[in-house]
Amino acid sequence: MTPEIRLLTEASQLLAVEKLQAKVWGGTRVVPAHLLMAITHSGGIVLGAYADEKQIGFTFSFPGVNEADQKPKQSSHMLAVDPQYQGQGIGFALKRAQWQMARKKDVELITWTFDPLMSKNAFLNLVKLGAVSKTYIRNLYGELEDELNQGVESDRFLAEWWLNSERVNSRLSKNPRGPLAINDIYSAGAILLNESKLSKQSLPEPTDKTIEIDPSPQNRPKIVLVEIPSNYQSIKNDDLDLAVAWRLHSRDLFERLFPIGYIVSDFIFIANEHPRSFYVLSDGQATLGD
Repeated sequence: MTPEIRLLTEASQLLAVEKLQAKVWGGTRVVPAHLLMAITHSGGIVLGAYADEKQIGFTFSFPGVNEADQKPKQSSHMLAVDPQYQGQGIGFALKRAQWQMARKKDVELITWTFDPLMSKNAFLNLVKLGAVSKTYIRNLYGELEDELNQGVESDRFLAEWWLNSERVNSRLSKNPRGPLAINDIYSAGAILLNESKLSKQSLPEPTDKTIEIDPSPQNRPKIVLVEIPSNYQSIKNDDLDLAVAWRLHSRDLFERLFPIGYIVSDFIFIANEHPRSFYVLSDGQATLGD
């Protein structure tokens, strides 16, 4: 569906955002409407998605500074879609509107964090939007008590969305690049560092061993793959110990790969009886033109 995207500035609209947070994430920790109002008056961007006058999604960002070059940026903190409307492109529409609004403010960069084990978020951020990541943060928000996050430490990727890059403009164009195929990545010399196996309950488990790579620039592979579960939320619901094992397993991999120069540049999802998901990591500085 094609929602109507509105810039939110009125108290009633922001109260609706507060209520939608509680509906999507559960729990009581929400960003209150009065703080959202302050954000709108301080250079932030609060956007809502509507269907037949019903607010079905929102995203918001606030002004920040990029530590690398001290230039202004927007820090995007939340994006949520009513569960009844998920999977219909609402999140993409909200982010595209955010991209347009930020560029009007002459902002070149938007950053946000997301859980590295949430496959759907990774697909949206990397494939659909063209963001990249080279920063892994352990337990960023501490122990979260909402229904989606409780029980597992809140590790996060920091996504970098370079708004004026050829990469991002191509992904948001009328004819965007489609998802990558796993065989094409292997043909380019990619190496899978970990490969999941199925448990007796048919849940993907991380392997005990991972492929070690030579950290020297002249010898390490240009492209590596890291597998994650395709439905991490289901694993958390069915087997919390396995969910924790995945967190520690993937943390170890990314904390070894980022410091030697790899960046998360793409994502692959394979839909079959047992879906599989893979991060694509490229050696060297972020290539923003692909």
